[in-house]
Amino acid sequence: MRRRTHATCSLIGIALLAALVGCDSASDVLDADDLVADVEAGADAVGLAGPSADASADMIGDMLGLLAPAQAAAGARTVGSACPAPAFELPSGVAGTCTASETGTVTFMFDGTIVVAGGSATVAGTFVATPTVAPAGAAAAWLVDYDATATGTRGVSTWSVIGTIVLDDAGAVSDFDLTMTHTFSPTDGPTVQVTVVLGPTRFELVLTGPRGGVLRFVLDREAMSGSVSVNGRTVADVSIEGACATIDFFDASFDDRTICAEG
Repeated sequence: MRRRTHATCSLIGIALLAALVGCDSASDVLDADDLVADVEAGADAVGLAGPSADASADMIGDMLGLLAPAQAAAGARTVGSACPAPAFELPSGVAGTCTASETGTVTFMFDGTIVVAGGSATVAGTFVATPTVAPAGAAAAWLVDYDATATGTRGVSTWSVIGTIVLDDAGAVSDFDLTMTHTFSPTDGPTVQVTVVLGPTRFELVLTGPRGGVLRFVLDREAMSGSVSVNGRTVADVSIEGACATIDFFDASFDDRTICAEG
């Protein structure tokens, strides 16, 4: 699930951007200053949300990779699994326990401390994986129900993830479709929420900007480039490199700009 163009970041990464966006209700029309302010805040968010969302997906994939798929019954594509051991530790430093039911549903309980930009965040959560019918050519498919909480110096960040992950015969992720709802409660501001939809080639982020616009970034996940719309109207092309976003507005009266997220 990892992309070559982005360094791995922890679950708390998106918490470093959430204070930049607000929760005001969106109006149908924004004036020029409001539109630019919302797009800038959203671009700042995407710069950190990309690697943060990847980290969540990677953690899910790493835990599923611990399982040993059982052989499917003749003609069936539903594959059960068993935990190889009651305890596990991921390369990221997160560790926990794995239990499996007779029907093949697997529950992971995990926690740990992750280093973020020289600092640290504590992460804890639960991941329930339920076997489902796998597509032709795949070894296994899982329904994902994942909830994690990360606590850092800026506040408390939570991820709630649902979706589907498909594994090949080697236990590697071959396809996935995840919807991530992120809520951040900063130590010095209101709670905010961001939604991320993630797939092998798709990265989509939806949030409400500080001036009230509903922003939707739709990007190619490998290139991390695409477009941004405000209240349903596409207003700019956007490309992401590292934690920086370059915005190319369609309206020539707006200055193009590069925004780099801090954190």
